[in-house]
Amino acid sequence: MELGSPPMRWGLALYVALALAGCGDEVRIARPPTAFAGFDRVVQVGDEVVLDASLSSDPDGDPLGFDWALVSLPGASEARLDTGATTLARFVADVPGVYVAHLSAADEDFVAQDLVSITATEVSTSSVSVGVEPAVCQTDLTDLGDCGGVPGRVTFTATSIGAESITWRFLRLPAGLSDDDLDVSSQDGALSFVPPRPGDYWVVARATSATGASIAVASVGVFDGDAHDRPLARLEAPRRAQRGNFVLFDGRASTVGTSTSVQRTWSLVGGPAEPSALDSFATGCPPEQCRRLIPMAAGTYIVAHRITAGGRAGVHALAAVEVE
Repeated sequence: MELGSPPMRWGLALYVALALAGCGDEVRIARPPTAFAGFDRVVQVGDEVVLDASLSSDPDGDPLGFDWALVSLPGASEARLDTGATTLARFVADVPGVYVAHLSAADEDFVAQDLVSITATEVSTSSVSVGVEPAVCQTDLTDLGDCGGVPGRVTFTATSIGAESITWRFLRLPAGLSDDDLDVSSQDGALSFVPPRPGDYWVVARATSATGASIAVASVGVFDGDAHDRPLARLEAPRRAQRGNFVLFDGRASTVGTSTSVQRTWSLVGGPAEPSALDSFATGCPPEQCRRLIPMAAGTYIVAHRITAGGRAGVHALAAVEVE
């Protein structure tokens, strides 16, 4: 009889199990930790950059030790890491360019690694910034107040620095609908509306002043009775970047539930680049959870990320990056 045949293989496995049980040995299966160095971002020259590893984790609950290093600097930089805290490290971005920090997170058995990219730019020609809450939300048609807290309506709120005015527009609506179908109200930096039926609703807030302009995008997915059972995509990206910079669109904060069947859809829905410019090579991030863009032309780039789990698709998450 061959050793690989079923009767012999099962007998050997049973023998090993009984032997271990008889000896009173405990079999420990260790699993590696996950290192998370934070999201790539854009800062201004002279800013203190705080690197935070606190979202790293170990599936066995083992304590982690952390080690930070700056592995790539702009040619003229003299930046040095201050690693006085356990999970935190700091440095000053002293010249324009890309800084790459390396994180090692170790338990007793394994070492996990991650990279984070910090792009330092000169002071932007625009002093305007804007953000929208909620950035992504999904709700049922009968519970619209889940998105913005206003009963019976979806409500977005814009917060801005340096803006003289904020205007809103819809970037995408379910097929066959127009703005006139939504009972829209806009005042005091907020936009509210009543979606007449399920679908994806994408909005843009634009803040302007005499010195420039900035935009932020947000989305709501309206479903018919099962919104809370669907995966929720989230998307982190820098607000601004320079031409030729590495820009990471990071979907690791998404919620996929317990389904073992997960598919992610990425698309470049706006900008001066071809859709193929959004590629899956993202250092330090699982390729299916992130996308990379190296913009070679100035303009506004909008990326969408959507997750389907267990056959159910969630709302698109959006991110807009303004490239100078």
